[in-house]
Amino acid sequence: MGTAMAVIAILLTTGVSPASHAKGYSILAACYVFSAVYSFTGGPVTWVYLAEIYPQSIRARAVALGTASSWLTSFGIAQLTPYLINALGWGVFAIFAGCSLVSATWQYFILPETKHKTLEEIGMLFARKAAPKAKDDA
Repeated sequence: MGTAMAVIAILLTTGVSPASHAKGYSILAACYVFSAVYSFTGGPVTWVYLAEIYPQSIRARAVALGTASSWLTSFGIAQLTPYLINALGWGVFAIFAGCSLVSATWQYFILPETKHKTLEEIGMLFARKAAPKAKDDA
């Protein structure tokens, strides 16, 4: 996804005429690539991961909060992007590419893999990462 945004940023900075059909088609293709990659990765994986990582006692509330956060963020980005493009031009796509790179790095190094694990095993993965409880002195 970040690569598609970087391609758009690069294409918008090149000296090719803005009326160039090749440039326009290339930018459109990068938008389609971004959409397709998101549809198979970041989009659905978010919902599955949220449903897997929380304990049963708070799962419904946590998934609802995650869903609301996702939709609000998407709405905010959709509303702000035209203004950002007017203010930053191609730079907004460079920012989106950078955010994608940071997000992918964080997901790879910080989030534990849940593939082929039971909900109990996933719960233990996150229990180990939780802060230890303070002992009573009594």
